[in-house]
Amino acid sequence: MKQKTKLTVGIIGLGKMGSALAKGLVKKRFAVVGTDPKPAKIMGLKFLKSIEQVVSVSQVVLLCVKPKSFPEVLPVIAKSIVNRKKPFFISIAAGVKISTMEKALGKKARIARAMPNLCAFAGKSATGIAFNRNVFAREKKTALLIFDSIGKTIPLKEANIDAVTAVSGSGPAYFYHFTSLLAKAGAKTGLPEKVSYALAVQTFLGAAALLENELLAGKSEAGGEGKKLSELIARIATPGGTTEAALKEFNRNHLPETAVKSVRAAKKRAGQLSKMASK
Repeated sequence: MKQKTKLTVGIIGLGKMGSALAKGLVKKRFAVVGTDPKPAKIMGLKFLKSIEQVVSVSQVVLLCVKPKSFPEVLPVIAKSIVNRKKPFFISIAAGVKISTMEKALGKKARIARAMPNLCAFAGKSATGIAFNRNVFAREKKTALLIFDSIGKTIPLKEANIDAVTAVSGSGPAYFYHFTSLLAKAGAKTGLPEKVSYALAVQTFLGAAALLENELLAGKSEAGGEGKKLSELIARIATPGGTTEAALKEFNRNHLPETAVKSVRAAKKRAGQLSKMASK
C-alpha cells in the first residue's frame, strides 16, 4: 500500500467542494485535516475545531469557504501566521482575487487561485489554477497533484480565471441543459417523455466516455482535444445523413454564435463578481 505523504493539507470549509477535495486527497494518501462551523465526518480526515489549528499543522491550506465569508476568515488566518512559518494557500472562491488575499496575508504570502467544477464529485473536475509570483516550483507541482485528485488541472494566468469560470466552472450546466433540450425535442417528435430522457442522458454519458477513451488511446498532445472532437463529429455526420441535417439546422439558427455570446455573458458576470469581492 502506498504510504501517506509527509505533507499535511488543511481544508477550511468542508461544504460540498471542500468535502469532495478531502475525499479525493484521502484516496491519494495525503494527510488531511479540516475545519468547518458544522462538524464533519469524512473518512481519513482529521477534524479540528478552529482555523488556527488547521493553519498551524498544514503545509498547504485550501480555502473552500464562500466568497462572502472571506472578510471574516482572512483576518483570522492572518493572525494565526504571525511569527510562524507560513503555509501555501490555495483559494477556490469565485471572484476573490489573489491581490485581495495578499492584502490580508502579506505580499510575500504564497497564494494560488483555483476554479474546479461540480464534476469534482465524480473525480472528473476540470480545474484552472493560477499562482502568484511567490509560489515555489515544488508547491506548484503539489497544487497540481491536489486538484488532479478530483480530475484534470490546467495552470494558467489569473487574468484567464474568469474565462475558466465561464467555460468549465459553469460548463457542466450547459451540457445538462442541452441534454434536457434534446430530451424535450425527442418528446415533441413522438417519443414517450421518459424514453426520450433515458435516451438523451445515456447518449450524453456514452459520448463523453467515448471521447475520453479515444483521447486516452491516442495519447493526444496538448490541444488535440479539438481535433478529436471534429473527428468524432465527422464519423457520425455522414454526407446527406440525419446528423448532417441536424447540424445544418443548428448552424442556420446561429447555435455557434449563441454559444459564444453565452460564454461571454458568463465571463462578464464573473468579472463583475470579482470586482464586488475585491471591494
